[in-house]
Amino acid sequence: MNDYEDPIDLDDAIAADLTELEPDIRYAGSAPIGGHVVDWRTLTDRDARTEWQALRAWVEWFTVRYRISESVVPPCWYCRASECLAGVVSC
Repeated sequence: MNDYEDPIDLDDAIAADLTELEPDIRYAGSAPIGGHVVDWRTLTDRDARTEWQALRAWVEWFTVRYRISESVVPPCWYCRASECLAGVVSC
């Protein structure tokens, strides 16, 4: 003599919600939002200049936005960036 209904079985409810799921279908890309891949080896001089300007603007935004200290990203980061890129490109 209960005055209430038995609670639903959560496993059954979740399984019912997932019956339409198709895990092999992707509805969005996996690229970072707002990011793009740069193949530094194949850039023309003009394109390289554009990418460096974009990278500089992003680094400035990032360091200000997240208050990254100069001990982490020094003001002359771009002086060593080409060395770092050379290491990345050689991989």
